[in-house]
Amino acid sequence: MQHPLQITKQEILNRKGKFYLLLPIIVVPFLSLLLWSIGIINNTTTTANQPVAGKGLNLSLPEAKPTDDSN
Repeated sequence: MQHPLQITKQEILNRKGKFYLLLPIIVVPFLSLLLWSIGIINNTTTTANQPVAGKGLNLSLPEAKPTDDSN
């Protein structure tokens, strides 16, 4: 009779199979972020390098206008 805490070879193979199945899902995002951060992956289109009007924060606020309230 087997000890209840003993792991069979089939269970080990199943765990390895699940690990190797999920490994690309874990590695690919981190690898792509690493390559992007060191500059190997880059968006080299000409439109991406041109400044876009209206992009970013609007730091100029409009003037305050009093309301036409009767009070």
